[in-house]
Amino acid sequence: MADTSSPGMWAPLLMVLVGGALTLAGTWLGPWLSERRKERAERQKRRAEKFQELVAALFEVDHWVNNVRRDVAIGEEVPDVVSPFWKVHAISAAYFPEFEAAIQALDDATSRYRLWMTEESQRRLAGQAGRACEGHKEAYEPYQQSRDGLLKALKEFAAKEFH
Repeated sequence: MADTSSPGMWAPLLMVLVGGALTLAGTWLGPWLSERRKERAERQKRRAEKFQELVAALFEVDHWVNNVRRDVAIGEEVPDVVSPFWKVHAISAAYFPEFEAAIQALDDATSRYRLWMTEESQRRLAGQAGRACEGHKEAYEPYQQSRDGLLKALKEFAAKEFH
């Protein structure tokens, strides 16, 4: 009868089992890891694209605010467009919630600035031209500081996240 406890017999069997396990792992684990890397790279690419959209939308907000000022406070004819804040809030909520507080602060500062614009329009329409643009600096500065602070935070984020 053969001795089954001999170490020489188990070594080839162990090698076959380890080889089989490695083959199975290679055929299953390799593609799975590769797919995970691809998905992560796609998510990062999509996040970078959305970040660019967010920054562009903030510049749209600034352009929109300037047009509202020209239209409401000064009385110039400018195209009437919808506020791009909806886009800024949507992108932030879906991809960059860490900026939502700063975006809301900018939205609030914009609302206060727009209130000044409306008051300025009322003064202009009432014929109080001598007081034109009274309080503009005080109304504009909080908006400007909020906008600049948000843009600075976005630049710092981009330097860490995408470089």
